[in-house]
Amino acid sequence: MSSFEETVKQAREGDAEAAGRLLEPHLGRLAAFVRLQSGGSLGKRESCADLVQSICRLALEGMGAVEAPDEPAFRRWLYAVALNALVSKATFHQRARRDVRRELVESSLGAEALLRSYADLCTPSRKAMAREEVERIEEAFDQLTPDYRDVLSLRFVAGLSHAEIAERLGRSEEATRKLLHRARARLAMLALD
Repeated sequence: MSSFEETVKQAREGDAEAAGRLLEPHLGRLAAFVRLQSGGSLGKRESCADLVQSICRLALEGMGAVEAPDEPAFRRWLYAVALNALVSKATFHQRARRDVRRELVESSLGAEALLRSYADLCTPSRKAMAREEVERIEEAFDQLTPDYRDVLSLRFVAGLSHAEIAERLGRSEEATRKLLHRARARLAMLALD
């Protein structure tokens, strides 16, 4: 049994420290994923930090059922938990018609940490002005179609393979690769405007 499998086993048995070791390496990218996926009304109603905390709570509650023989399998499980939580939160807010005055705009996460998570979407020369760059990427990302947002965040933030993305989106791998190429090109054009 590998050390990763042993850590998963310990977490499944209720070892909070083992569960923390599984979640901790994913927090930065999970925060970036949440920020990108929760744009629009959800991002205005709940802070990124609160959403990540909710996702981690759900992950900890579901840890007893996780089947992950390796790190990629655990990452897929964690991002499935994240996507389900975001859909549930968005549905809740759509039904609740919350007061707009309660909406949150800023999260407590630092711009530099987020920019590191977005590194695969940016060129290295853009890292000089972290806060403006994060805002520019997120504004451009919000202008993308849902298919483009999904393929970019699943590939570059969640780190899923082309095959995994194709399965999740119900497309062929070739169609997913083409979609990814078009999405990157569109994001680059929007980020430069």
